[in-house]
Amino acid sequence: MNAQATVGTRASARAPPAVPWSQTVIQRTQLALILEVSTPKPGNVSPLSDDGRSAFPHFVASALSLGPSLQRAIDPRQPLGDVMFQGVRDSLHAQGGGNVHLGSILLCYPIARVAATLGPTLASSEPGVPLPVGELRGMRTLLRQLIGSLTLQDTLAVFDAIQASSPGGLRPLPQSRFDAADPDTRGRLEEADLSLQQWMATGLHLNAIAAEYCSGFELTLTVGLPALWRLWPLGLRLATTRCYLELLAARADSLVAGKGGEAAAATVQRKAAELLEGSSLADPVPAEALDGLDRWLRQEHLNPGTTADLTAAALQVGLLRGLTMPRGWH
Repeated sequence: MNAQATVGTRASARAPPAVPWSQTVIQRTQLALILEVSTPKPGNVSPLSDDGRSAFPHFVASALSLGPSLQRAIDPRQPLGDVMFQGVRDSLHAQGGGNVHLGSILLCYPIARVAATLGPTLASSEPGVPLPVGELRGMRTLLRQLIGSLTLQDTLAVFDAIQASSPGGLRPLPQSRFDAADPDTRGRLEEADLSLQQWMATGLHLNAIAAEYCSGFELTLTVGLPALWRLWPLGLRLATTRCYLELLAARADSLVAGKGGEAAAATVQRKAAELLEGSSLADPVPAEALDGLDRWLRQEHLNPGTTADLTAAALQVGLLRGLTMPRGWH
């Protein structure tokens, strides 16, 4: 091979590879999960902190295990509930840190299916400026239609996924016939022939993921994503942390409420809102304030894990809408 041919080969190697959109959806979903846990956020697992059982490598191993189930998730012929159960099962088998991605799977798999259906639709505005009102209306409509189409089969598969995960912050609902924490609920769900959306609606006031299923992913797409989009040019860490804080201030974290009670969740929500009140997009939250919230959460043994799941979903949509990995890590 002559020198000119060698230069040409190397130049072509630097060009973006032609990756089918279906594979792009899978790759960016896995990347979103890895970026979420890679970003230090108050109270969450990161490369710098664990939660006593789960650590950064567990989350990475879990994210990398999800390829086969995500391949099925983007196929509209596959029952989505069964696919999400497979994702949870594969995650648990891939690492020893327990339940690390149940919430993220429940959020990100419907988004992946809708994104695969929509195709590569880039946002009409560049990162750094507000997303136009209605920019994601089509995605929210399709998500509503998808969740509304899920049947009892999906309900039972998701119930099995929850039971297999043994999520620590799942709040018992003794007054409800459809308590996800009660193994006997499976039979009652089958008897009532509840769709997944109908079942989620019974816990709407208690669980943020249930609320997303019943609202067209309102928090993810109208709170998390806009914050991420506006700040992305200033740095991945800064944008992801702001996204997380906006979500934490918008709704009390379900995992915190499940483990520490509603009063603790309300206190965490208030502290996040207070941090945001003292800052602007042009003047990010000071590192010492973030560190203070992080120390307090860890002292109280509170981990806003549901908010981390919502952050991962916002990252997923952002990456699918055109956000690219920056050169630096700020």
